[in-house]
Amino acid sequence: MEFKSDYYYGNESEQYIFYRIPKVLFTEPHFKKMSNDARILYGLMLDRMGLSIKNNWHDEDNRIYIYFTLEDIQEYMSCGHTKGVKIIAELEKLNLIERVKQGQGKPTKIYIKNSLQTKKTVIHKKTKVIHKAIHREVKTSQNRKCRLPQMRSQDFHKTEVQTSQKRTLIILNIIIMILIIMILISQCQSQCLVILTRMNLITTMTATMTLIVQIIQSIR
Repeated sequence: MEFKSDYYYGNESEQYIFYRIPKVLFTEPHFKKMSNDARILYGLMLDRMGLSIKNNWHDEDNRIYIYFTLEDIQEYMSCGHTKGVKIIAELEKLNLIERVKQGQGKPTKIYIKNSLQTKKTVIHKKTKVIHKAIHREVKTSQNRKCRLPQMRSQDFHKTEVQTSQKRTLIILNIIIMILIIMILISQCQSQCLVILTRMNLITTMTATMTLIVQIIQSIR
């Protein structure tokens, strides 16, 4: 037999009692991958809180809890045992509920988490991660700046040592060249300034001065 539905007239739509599902579960990125079954079950659990308030079910911290057994989930969601376990586990993973087992055959208490507060918690965690990353980067940058003067100081010291060694080498070469020139001059005097010796002396002195100039240029 076909079920026929009539239209709404006037304010007839207000005759129903509705389950409420927070819009945040549909609009916020954190809940985008949330299954519709989990959204519906969360709405059912929110509705069950009315019964908890009526029966004064709250703990010493005034936190309200509900009783919603796995059998209740299977009945309301028209699903089997495995599906019911999967849905309630999804709500726990999203930090929308917290289950507290009582033992001794008593039903498990379920605390319903505020979805808006859950959103703020997620944002806070992301912000905390960003702050840590920025702090780590700043600290790394400061360490690099501290090491740079030390490296520059070491390089400067190394350059100074090399320059000093080159200067010492030049001075020794000049002293050697001067001794060679003095020896040649002495030989020239002993041979009565022979023309050929004079020519050798001039050539040697020219070569010596050229070598000195090259050494001085190499230090620059």
